[in-house]
Amino acid sequence: LFLLFLATSTKPTVFPLTQCGSGPGDTVTLACYATGFTPSSLTYAWTTEGTSLSNSIQYPPVQKGSHYTGISQIQVSKQDWDARKAFQCAVTHAAGNAVCFFAPIIEFLIETNYLWNNTMDTEDDSMGDTALTFILLFLITLLFSIGTTVVKANSVDISDKLYVDLPEAPGLHSISRRFTVPPSHWKKDRSFTCKVNQGFSSNFESNSTGNIFVDPSVELLLVPSEESGPQRLLCSGWGFNPQITWFTESQQRSSSMDDISMGADGRVSVTSQLQIPQTEWKTGKGFTCEVSDRSLRKSVKKDTNFCSATPTGPTAFDLRECDSGTGDTISLACYTTGFTPSSLTYDWTKNGNEFTPSIDYPPVQNGSLYSGISQIQVSKQDWDARKVFHCMVKHPAGNAFCHFPNPEPLYQLPTLSVLGSSSDDEKKEASFSCFAKDFSPKDHKLTWLKDDQDITNKKYEITTPVQERTDDRGTTLYNAASFLTVPSNGLSQGTRFTCLFEGKGQTQRPSVFMMPPVEHTRKEMVTLTCFVKDFFPQEVYVSWLVDDEEVDSTYEFHTTNPVESYGSYSAYSQYYSPLEQWKRNDVVYSCVVHHESVANTTKAIVRSIGYRTHEKNTNLVNLNMNVPDTCKPQ
Repeated sequence: LFLLFLATSTKPTVFPLTQCGSGPGDTVTLACYATGFTPSSLTYAWTTEGTSLSNSIQYPPVQKGSHYTGISQIQVSKQDWDARKAFQCAVTHAAGNAVCFFAPIIEFLIETNYLWNNTMDTEDDSMGDTALTFILLFLITLLFSIGTTVVKANSVDISDKLYVDLPEAPGLHSISRRFTVPPSHWKKDRSFTCKVNQGFSSNFESNSTGNIFVDPSVELLLVPSEESGPQRLLCSGWGFNPQITWFTESQQRSSSMDDISMGADGRVSVTSQLQIPQTEWKTGKGFTCEVSDRSLRKSVKKDTNFCSATPTGPTAFDLRECDSGTGDTISLACYTTGFTPSSLTYDWTKNGNEFTPSIDYPPVQNGSLYSGISQIQVSKQDWDARKVFHCMVKHPAGNAFCHFPNPEPLYQLPTLSVLGSSSDDEKKEASFSCFAKDFSPKDHKLTWLKDDQDITNKKYEITTPVQERTDDRGTTLYNAASFLTVPSNGLSQGTRFTCLFEGKGQTQRPSVFMMPPVEHTRKEMVTLTCFVKDFFPQEVYVSWLVDDEEVDSTYEFHTTNPVESYGSYSAYSQYYSPLEQWKRNDVVYSCVVHHESVANTTKAIVRSIGYRTHEKNTNLVNLNMNVPDTCKPQ
C-alpha cells in the first residue's frame, strides 16, 4: 500500500496571475500559479509570440498535505504588455501538462454562404440582403468574460454591439459571432475587422480580412492530350463569387468538369474543363472562357484556338541597371517574350545557390503570344564582388536562361590638357587649369606639382565634381578638372607646373618576356632585353641577376619609363654583357620584375636565360604559374 501511494501522481491545475495595476514603472509582473500536483518535480517555460523568455523566477514547490503548490514569476516590459502581446507559460509535469495564458488572442476565420433568387438576373442595383447573403464568422478565444463585440468596415463600425457574458472559471473560453455584410459594403476597397471590448477599459481588434470583394480574374490553359484523343482546355477563375461559362464562336457550351473551393481569405476559386473533339479543335475555331461575378456585375474572359494554343518556348533577355548609382542594391531582370501558353516559372540562383525572393509579374498577352518579366534586387556588395546571378525560365515548350556576370570594369587613362594663364601683375598671381577627359573607373586623384615637387604656397585649388558620359559603344566614361592659383612672385622663366592624374582601380599583373641577343653578332657587347607588358598601375621596378647575384654599377643596364596604351603600361629593360661572358655555358642571366599585382611573397616575377639554353628554346625559368612562350625577335 505504501508503494502504491508513492506511485500515484496528479497533474497540476494552473492559474494565471497578473499585476492589478501596471503602475508607473517600465515592467509588469506575471505569475503562473500551479497547485494540487504530485510528485513535486515540474518545470515552467515562458514564451511570447513563439520566442522563449529566460528571465523567469521559479520558486521551490511547497507541500500541503499530500500535494504540492508552486509558482513561477516573470517581469515583462510595460511596452509589450500595453501592445497586447500574448505571453504563455507552459507547465510540464510527469502526470500531465498545463498552460497559463496572458492577454486575449483573437483568431479570425471567414465563412461564406450564398442564397440566390431571381432578383440577381434583373438590372436593378438595389439588391436586398435576401438576394445574396455574405457572412463573416469570427472565432474569439479569451481568458476573461467579454463585454461587447463590434464589426468594422475600413475602421468604421457597421454592426450593432453584440453583448455576451461568460461564467467566471479558470481556463479559456471560445465564442463565435456571425455578421451578415450588407450589399452596400460589397466593394473592392472594403476590408473588415472584429473589435472586442473587454470590461470597461480593454479592447482588442482582429487582423483585417483584406479585400474580399475583388474583381474576377481568369487563366486559360491548354492541357496536354494524346493526338487522337479530345483536346482539353482548363479554365481557372478567382474572385468574390466567380462563375465560369464556355463559348464557341458566341455559342454557349457545357463543360465536362467543374470544381469550386474557398480559401481562408474568403476568396472563391473555380475551375472548369472543356473537352473538344480533335476534328473540331483543328478547324481553328475560337474557344472562350468567361469568368463572371453576378453579385458584383463584373466579368473577364480569355480566348484560344488551335493556332494560338500550339506551345511556343520563350526567348529570354537579361536586363540590368545602366548605372549602379549610390544605393545599396542593384536591380536585375529577366525579360521573356514570344511564348504560349502563358504559364512559366523563374528560378534565380547566386553562384549556383538558390536566391530569393523575386518579383514575377503576370504575363501580358500581345496577339497570340505572351511576354513576362521577373525582377530581383541584389546587394551592391555582391555585385561589386562579381557574384554570378542566373535565372532559369521553365516553360512547357522549352526552357530559357538569363545570365548576369558582372562585366570586367574598364580601366582607361584620360587625355590630359593643361592650360596656363599669364600672370596677373595687379593680383600678383598665376592660374593653371588641368582637364582630364574620358577616364574610367570613376575614382581618381588630380595632383599639382611645381618642378616635380609638392606645392606648398597655393592660394587656392579647386577640383570639379566628376561628370560622366556614354560613348557610342555604350561605355561610361568620366571627366574632371582642377584649377590652381599660386603667387606669381618667385616664378622664373623655367618654372614647370605638372598636373598628375592617378587612377584608382584594379591592379593588372604584367606579362614578362626575356629576349636573347641577336644571333651571329660580331659586336663585342650583346644586349639582353626584358619586355614587361600590360601592367597597372604604372609603378614597376626591374632589376637584373647574374648567377643569382644582383648586378651593381659595374654592369651596364637601363629600364625605360612605362608607356601607356589602352589603360595599361609596358616597359623595356636592357642589360649589356660582353660577348665573351655571354658565351660561357655556366652563367645564367635573370630579369626580376617587381609589381604590386604579383601575389607571391616576393612580389616579383623572374625570367632567366643563358647561352647554353637559349638555342634549345628552353631559356625561360618561371617562378610563377602561367608560363608564357619563349619570345625571340623575328
